[in-house]
Amino acid sequence: MNARIKVSVLMAAYNEPIEWICTSIDSMLSQTNCAYAVELILVLDNPKRDGLFEDLKQRYGNRLIIFKNVENVGLARSLNKAFSLSSGDYLARMDADDISLPHRLAEQVNYLEKHQDVALVGGGIERFRHGVDSSIATISDDFSLLKKLIKFRTIAFHPTWCLRRSVFEALGGYNPLPVSQDFDFLYRLLRHGYRVGNLQNVVLKYRSSDKNTSAKKSLIQRKVHYLVSHKLYAKDTKYDARKVDEYLNSSKIIKSSHELSEKIFGRGMALRKSNPVIAILLIAISALVSPYQAYFLSNNAISRLVIFLHKQRPFSKRRASR
Repeated sequence: MNARIKVSVLMAAYNEPIEWICTSIDSMLSQTNCAYAVELILVLDNPKRDGLFEDLKQRYGNRLIIFKNVENVGLARSLNKAFSLSSGDYLARMDADDISLPHRLAEQVNYLEKHQDVALVGGGIERFRHGVDSSIATISDDFSLLKKLIKFRTIAFHPTWCLRRSVFEALGGYNPLPVSQDFDFLYRLLRHGYRVGNLQNVVLKYRSSDKNTSAKKSLIQRKVHYLVSHKLYAKDTKYDARKVDEYLNSSKIIKSSHELSEKIFGRGMALRKSNPVIAILLIAISALVSPYQAYFLSNNAISRLVIFLHKQRPFSKRRASR
């Protein structure tokens, strides 16, 4: 591995407990097999959290580049700020409540060094809640499949990204969307002709939230997804802030119907094991109540069908599972 290679880890924090933030930072500072320099950049996006900047600065000193926003600007702008303070040839993403495994950076940089045609590589995650591991999730490394899936779902888990600095610069960083900035970035990345890969082993422990996504946030997520994959870049790859603002503005009727849909959907998901028939019925009703719920569920179903058909395709060449 080239000793001159430098990896910049981009992080942003808002309301995460300081214990979680420190655990995330420590997991990056304790990476193994690193024959290259690693720098951590953390942007604090909650100016009301008094003392956090000083506490972290005292604890980590020059091992951490830390910046405090004067106002809350959101994840996308905070990560762009972190990038502006970075100097690495490679960029790695890290959320302030997750834990990177010790081998993560070495494996991802090795992958990008070996696969010069790949712009960004993700990896598998292991979800955990209250310190207890619950499930493992990975995404295919078959780029022909990823190109088909991009309109329906993410093709690389955002907290696991490692990418080339030149690619981030070429795309102009993150667009200032309120949610799903990662989906927008991946969508533009593929439209620009770049390739994405995924390690098939776990590189990060992902902290599951105790709270379900609010109805308000899920509505915005559904709308941003549809806007990015169907409307925003229909003719070119230029970001139109005015079009985004207009589309994300929902009427009270739409908001109320989606809130009801989320309640029905949540109830259906809770009954999947105990009463699957009622669960399916409730989930179907939730799709009838909100068109954005219907869009979300149809995307989920289509992505599963695409994966199934891709596996069934005769004579297809796929990388063997590891």
